[in-house]
Amino acid sequence: MPKGVELEGRFDFEPAKMGVSFLPQYKRKPRSSKEAAKKGIVAKKNISQFYSGVYAALFGGKVGRVYKGDVEKLASGRAINFHPDIINDLTSGRIYTEVKCTSAKALQYLCSVDQAANYCFKLLQRIEKGDESPGVNYAFFRYGKHDEYGWKKMHNEELERRLCDVNSLVIAPLNMALFLFLTCPRIIKYQESSDSNVNQQEYFKLRGGLFSSLARSKKTLQEVLDSNAHCFGVLNNLTPDDFFVGDLQMRRFNSSPVVVNNKLEIEPFKVSQYYLPNGKAREWLEHFMENHGEILRALDVRDLFAEELEHRKVLLELPF
Repeated sequence: MPKGVELEGRFDFEPAKMGVSFLPQYKRKPRSSKEAAKKGIVAKKNISQFYSGVYAALFGGKVGRVYKGDVEKLASGRAINFHPDIINDLTSGRIYTEVKCTSAKALQYLCSVDQAANYCFKLLQRIEKGDESPGVNYAFFRYGKHDEYGWKKMHNEELERRLCDVNSLVIAPLNMALFLFLTCPRIIKYQESSDSNVNQQEYFKLRGGLFSSLARSKKTLQEVLDSNAHCFGVLNNLTPDDFFVGDLQMRRFNSSPVVVNNKLEIEPFKVSQYYLPNGKAREWLEHFMENHGEILRALDVRDLFAEELEHRKVLLELPF
C-alpha cells in the first residue's frame, strides 16, 4: 500500500501512480430466514468496507476496522465511540477520512451529525496535542448504474463485482464539509444495527447531484453559496470566510487501476480533490481552534472539545 506523501503542506496525500491492490474484509451475510432483515445492514457495512479499502489502497492509511473499539472516556464522564473509516499518520499529523458512498440510483449521501461532532473533537484534540497539520477529509464515492437494483440481496461475490463500477470520487476537507452541512437539510432515521438494537440517528442529507456538479467544476461552490446566503449572518455571526470557501482549490485526475481480491479490476475513475493551498490549511486550523464554538453552534453540532475543556477546568478547581 502506498504511503501518504506530504507536499509542502498542500495535500494530505499524493495518489498512487501505479496500479494497486487490496483484499477487502467482509461481514458474512445472514443465511437463516430469521436473520434476513439484517442483510441490508450487513450489505451497507460491506459496501463501506469495500470503498474504504479502495481509498486506502490509492491514498494510503489504514482502514478503520483495525481501530474498532476505540471508546474514549472524556473528563465529563461521557464516552465516545469513534470509528473513523481511515487513519493516515503522517509526520505532520494524523489524517482521518470518512468514506461515504451512494449508488447512481440512490444519489444521496447521509452524514451522521454525531460522527461530525466526533471528527471535530478529534481534530481539535490533535491540534492541542501538537500535530502541525492534522486533518479530516470526507470522501464521496458514486458507483453503479441508474437501473441497478437489489444491492442488499446480493451475495458478497456479486456485490463485489458490481462495486467495481466506480463512477467518481469527490474528496472534501473538513472546512468544505462543514460548509455543505450548514446549507443542507437534516433527517432522523431509525435503524436496526447488526446486534438488533434500534438506534435513532440524525444525519445531514446531501444531494448526489450536488457532487456530480462538484466533480466537474469548482464554480459549484459559489452557486451553493449564492443560493444559501440566508445561512450566514441571520441566526449566527458566521460568514463564508469562517469556512475558507473562497480559498478552496480543486484538482481533477484519473485514479490508478485497483485490483480487488487478486481477480477483479476497478478501472481508472475521475477523482476531484478539493484542498486548501499552501498556508491556508494551517490558517484554517488555527481559525477553527479559536472559533469552533461559534461554528459548531451554528451547525447545531455538539462541541465535545469545549465540553472537555470545561470539565477539565472544573476538575482543576476541586479542593483535592
